[in-house]
Amino acid sequence: MKKITQFSKLNVRWISTKALMLLLLGLFLPIMQMQAQYCTPLYSSGCSSGDDLNSVVLNGNGASVLSDLNTGCTSVNGTGYNDKTALFTPVDLLPGQTYTIQLNTNYSPGWEYASVWIDFNNDNVFDNSTEKLLVDLSLVTSPAFSSGSLVIPLTATPGVRRMRVRVVYSSTGFDACSSYTWGETHDYNVNILALTPCSGTVNAGVATANVTSTCVGSSFVLSSTGVTYGGGVTYQWQRSPAGTNTFTNISGATNASHTITGQTAATDYRLIVTCTNSNSTQTSTIVSVAQKPITDCYCTPTYTYSCSNTSENINSFIINGEGTSVISDLNTGCSTGNYQNRTALFTPVNLLQDSSYPVQINTNYSSGQYVWASIWIDFNDNGVFESTEQLLKDIPMVTSPGFLNVSILIPDTAPAGIHRMRVRANYSGTVDACAIGSWGETHDYNVNVIAITCFRPTNVLVTDITKNSAIITVTPNVKNTGSVSFAYEVRESGKPGSGSTGLALSGTSTTNPFTIIGLQPLTKYTVYVKTVCSPTDSSGWSNGENLNTLCNYPDLITAPG
Repeated sequence: MKKITQFSKLNVRWISTKALMLLLLGLFLPIMQMQAQYCTPLYSSGCSSGDDLNSVVLNGNGASVLSDLNTGCTSVNGTGYNDKTALFTPVDLLPGQTYTIQLNTNYSPGWEYASVWIDFNNDNVFDNSTEKLLVDLSLVTSPAFSSGSLVIPLTATPGVRRMRVRVVYSSTGFDACSSYTWGETHDYNVNILALTPCSGTVNAGVATANVTSTCVGSSFVLSSTGVTYGGGVTYQWQRSPAGTNTFTNISGATNASHTITGQTAATDYRLIVTCTNSNSTQTSTIVSVAQKPITDCYCTPTYTYSCSNTSENINSFIINGEGTSVISDLNTGCSTGNYQNRTALFTPVNLLQDSSYPVQINTNYSSGQYVWASIWIDFNDNGVFESTEQLLKDIPMVTSPGFLNVSILIPDTAPAGIHRMRVRANYSGTVDACAIGSWGETHDYNVNVIAITCFRPTNVLVTDITKNSAIITVTPNVKNTGSVSFAYEVRESGKPGSGSTGLALSGTSTTNPFTIIGLQPLTKYTVYVKTVCSPTDSSGWSNGENLNTLCNYPDLITAPG
């Protein structure tokens, strides 16, 4: 019989420990390896409905090219993802250069958005802040192509890196990994080339821009033909108001190409190139980019189907402004192309800052409630109808000859002057001012915003309601300076300032809060208040506040003592 010693017991324990370690390693190694891999972007419905990444073309350095054409929906098991790194030779890219990528989809144009990442630091993560090179490119339908620019940072280190091209249906601002409904993602490899160290005299080249004129809300790319590339070369783009020759550095513009966004006036650009190895510095030629007038910058909204087929149009539109100022655009039917710029047909309607105005709109569609109306005003005149400028959103319309009756509020911050207003109808779906709609129509008009010096109350509160009285507490607008008073109307019907019909009480109070008396028991009223800054200057009326008096209860009688 084998003798069991204390040492042999230790040996048995050691064998057991090693076995346990190997077992744990076998269990966790696949998990550790999995964590080191790239995330798999997911889609709940994938690309089987045509929401695919159909073609990808990237022309790299020299003759190097990635051309992945007409692939349709080729994702694995319908997941919407395809790792294609083994199918193509990595395309060569030089640091500091800009390359054009071309993409398309088999889905209808304008619904699919594409973004591109390159994992420059090779950490298996596509960083949204430093590695996202193309953001939300709207795709057209094959065989046409949408084009975008990939700017390779001058600091990109040489080597093979993974590139992710991702398409998501009707969504922007997405990352490289999160789950979405429809779309497709392809992964490829790119080869970042090493730059040869510079020496001698550098060449700054001929500065160029991919546009000759631009809009405030648009972007364009600066580059230089014949510029020196190499290790130790630095780049600095400069700009100057057109024709003044007063150039200053553009912050962050330190690549051989640079994207400019938000130019507001005609500008000259040039590139300063330096070889730090030889202390050679050269300046490029000057390229000028003109500024387009705002009227040339508004997008033309489109629709998949004509409103002439089933009449999902804007048939009539009315907005009543100050005094007799009005736009009354009646029975227009369906316009060619579903869009009409009607700014030249009507005098801009006068609208005060911090005031509300009635709007009437209808459609010829038989079920008008399925056609939704939205309104924007481009207050900052940048040629873009931004989400912050939307005054009416997705309100169901009424079939002509009836009218949808709503109001729009002009912000107290709206700049004075002429601004473009967009009125858009779309069948049973939310769209912005430019995106492709299904059925519908869009009209553009002009409005004239007039500055005011007396502002409406911020809030009106009705409390302590009895059968014949109530207390009104006003929150003054901080923009008003000096002492103010408050005019009020208590109405059973009608709009404030519309006259005696429906008017129960009116007056002006120099105190706040104040009490109104003389109301009728068990009656529904609406209270309106406006600020009076001087005998000749008052604000618009506040939104109405409900006041429902109590029943005609008997007054308390004090018994004789």
